Amino acid sequence: MIPPPPPPRVDGPGRRVIFLNRFYWPDETATAQLLVDLAEGLAARGAAVTVIASQPKSAPPLRAVHRGVRIVRVRSTRSTRAGVAAKALDFVTFYVGALWALGREMRRGDAVVALTDPPLIGVGAGLITGLRGGRLFHWVQDIYPEVAVTLSGYRVLNLLRGWRDGAWQRARGCVTLGTDMGEVLVEAAVPARSLHLFPNWAPAGVRPPPPAEADRVRAAWGLTGKFIVGYSGNLGRVHDLEAIVELADRLRGDPDIWFVLVGGGPQRAVLEAEAARRGLAQMRFLPPAPRTDLAASLAAPDLQLVTLRAGCERCVFPSKL
Repeated sequence: MIPPPPPPRVDGPGRRVIFLNRFYWPDETATAQLLVDLAEGLAARGAAVTVIASQPKSAPPLRAVHRGVRIVRVRSTRSTRAGVAAKALDFVTFYVGALWALGREMRRGDAVVALTDPPLIGVGAGLITGLRGGRLFHWVQDIYPEVAVTLSGYRVLNLLRGWRDGAWQRARGCVTLGTDMGEVLVEAAVPARSLHLFPNWAPAGVRPPPPAEADRVRAAWGLTGKFIVGYSGNLGRVHDLEAIVELADRLRGDPDIWFVLVGGGPQRAVLEAEAARRGLAQMRFLPPAPRTDLAASLAAPDLQLVTLRAGCERCVFPSKL
């Protein structure tokens, strides 16, 4: 059993908090939206909040203040290709730049919160905070290297677990999303006093919309009166998405059932090509819904799907759930 210690305190008037994550406003990935809510909430309570993130394609200034949160942008690659090599380059360039920025930004006593994009950024952050007298907290959204081992089959990556476990064990606190993920941290010998379970929340402003809003989206899709099976979010490697294509193929004989996949990610091009190869005319792919339209986009389908690949259940928690 995982004990329920009180949540770690990183905020308060005058407290300095530094977050490390590859994505932040104006990006609208799941971790970016969650981090925006938390960072702006802490800033509103009087904390001095800094976020170290990558620079999006819209190219905002490298240093800016948005709604009370100071943002430090790191120049790093942002490949649009789906290959492992391109993703690894994105991770490495941000990893190096983010740690360099952290070393410049932090002061003794600062609270540093490392998320898990890129993987194992908390290991490097632990070295910096240890040298500079900071307090490190891990906000564990995904558990690596286990996810990478499951997806790639490269068991040699398990050699990284010792570094990762040590960083968790030495941190002031580790926050993760649920009991399954929490058990992985317990097995990694994270002290009970340092382990905290705190589920992700729906992004601020995302509430059940009026029926008319969902109807508006269905009409915009040209699917009024149809039964819509939806998928919303990242079309990433941890999700079992081939099963959706197979399901659409089995139900192709019913003209009133449509499949709508809203989102982007490394599997999207492959899925679109497979749907085209099978002639699945009732399967539609749409770009990610902006945050302002997310509630209506989620409400429009009659059935929403949430998937995970076998072996990822203890390491990932789909934000859409």
